Amino acid sequence: MIKRYWPIFLLLFTVLSLAITNYTPGTWLTGWDNLHPEFNFPLNIKRSIFAVWQEYQGLGLLGGMGHAADLPRQLLLWITSIIIPSQLLRYFYHFLMLLVGILGIYCISVNYILTGYELKTRIKGSILASIYYLLNLGTIQYFYVPFEPYSTFWGLFPWEIYVLIRYINDSSRKSLVLLFLVNLLAVPQGY
Repeated sequence: MIKRYWPIFLLLFTVLSLAITNYTPGTWLTGWDNLHPEFNFPLNIKRSIFAVWQEYQGLGLLGGMGHAADLPRQLLLWITSIIIPSQLLRYFYHFLMLLVGILGIYCISVNYILTGYELKTRIKGSILASIYYLLNLGTIQYFYVPFEPYSTFWGLFPWEIYVLIRYINDSSRKSLVLLFLVNLLAVPQGY
């Protein structure tokens, strides 16, 4: 099993190394917007469901941002908060998006981009493509001051491309369901 999945383990190890290096114990990760749904999930989920009128902002105002788009991310964080302490949830989400993004690039490269080469070359090229996607200056720009919609876009955009290409090549019900699920998970990028 390890022989078959060694590229994925290598990419996981790379992201874990970055996570350990960049995590500061005893801190809360605050990004661009300073909205922390992890302080009160039920209240923030209610705010996302009834997002048209933002009563908690000033004297109340018509929602100008897509607060409802953040609902899938908040639900995911609420479920993971059973296991992960609130202080680590934002760190977890951003590092998860790093991992999801490079695994998406790996899948696209192995299955669609480098198809004309032998398997060994495809795997090596896909690992290099994933590492480049992880360590380029654009990634640093996205994650230096973390903002959940940008992280979500960075992590799920490769998967959106992958499932779209898969659906175009194979218009089966399974491909359509995968396309729907990935796009549903990517909704928070519209915040």
